[in-house]
Amino acid sequence: MLYEIDSDLGKITLDNAVIGSIIIQEATATEGKIILCSAKGKPIKQPVKRNGEDGSFFDLSWNKGDLDIIIYVIVKLGGSITTIAEGFNERLGKTINGLLGLQPKSITVNIKGILSKNISDRDIKITKNTNEYI
Repeated sequence: MLYEIDSDLGKITLDNAVIGSIIIQEATATEGKIILCSAKGKPIKQPVKRNGEDGSFFDLSWNKGDLDIIIYVIVKLGGSITTIAEGFNERLGKTINGLLGLQPKSITVNIKGILSKNISDRDIKITKNTNEYI
């Protein structure tokens, strides 16, 4: 789906793959602490090769110029789940702002599972509602 927005950088036309690519980039930067998955909690195999075009690991909602993002993830056991998810959320917001010049209204990290030896199902939502990703 294509979206046209006016930002500080001018008029920008986006499709889901652009946001998907940014999400993949930030998930990869967590060095395996965050694994992208579907809304049902199934891990996405090789999201980098798909270049964000799949879109099954996130949902976008545009409402009167406001961008809301929901990302579905599995978190690897071994650290604070909240700290990992909030850090990912913050970095993603700053990256979107820096690269595209727009500030998401909200980013929700929906933790669908915890990975240790097996995946334990969860449904934890961590949302940051802000216009201050700077």
